[in-house]
Amino acid sequence: MTQSELADATGVSRQRLISTEQGAPTARIDLVLAALNNVGLLVDLSPDEQGDTIETIMARARA
Repeated sequence: MTQSELADATGVSRQRLISTEQGAPTARIDLVLAALNNVGLLVDLSPDEQGDTIETIMARARA
């Protein structure tokens, strides 16, 4: 699948897709998830350790 095809399937411009691929701080999670879905990928989120709060998980991810 080309970038143009993925952008079309996701409903965004090719430039928006490129910006997202390059880590644009304005990337929308719904569009990222749609793009991943369009290439057959699924994001599955779960706590690192049972009982972790979202704050603990995010702090660990930033470290």
